Amino acid sequence: MPTLSHNTVVGAIFGGVFAGCGLGIVFLANASTGGTDLIAMVVHRYTKMPLGKAVAMIDGLVICSSMFVFSIEKGLIALITLFMMIKVIDYVQIGLKRKTAKNVMIISRHQSEIMAGIVNKLKLGVTRLEAHGGYAQENHGVLMVIIPTKQFQRLNDYVLSVDESAFVVVMDATEVQGLGFTKAREL
Repeated sequence: MPTLSHNTVVGAIFGGVFAGCGLGIVFLANASTGGTDLIAMVVHRYTKMPLGKAVAMIDGLVICSSMFVFSIEKGLIALITLFMMIKVIDYVQIGLKRKTAKNVMIISRHQSEIMAGIVNKLKLGVTRLEAHGGYAQENHGVLMVIIPTKQFQRLNDYVLSVDESAFVVVMDATEVQGLGFTKAREL
């Protein structure tokens, strides 16, 4: 098979991505390859540290130690691979294991109408939080809606149809437990 690239950095990046995919899938099955990831799994089980960080800690120590034996340049390339690997492991663990969701915060002068529509038309849950605006120094409510990512556009379209000047903040919710989402489980 021919070499796809002679660039060491490109090899480090894609090597980390592919290794991270493989380890992420292995971790999803609660399995181990028998290498340093086994130690990372033990650290994860007893400290609840995310698996990607546990791998980074263990393999990072190995890589930093190897810089004394090999070269600093090779160690830095290995750290690039490790960085990519832990990012992909965490993505596989969070992205494939759990449903992705959005935490949507809505600030509007038409809050009552928006809240009623979210509940009655969109059939979604909504929570009203009390807030104090720092700029206008006024008390007002903030509507918070946690929804599966695939339902976000429908919610956003509805909110903007009621109040086109509504302030909508959208955040990723990487883990949601409860009614309509995943249930808590023991690790």
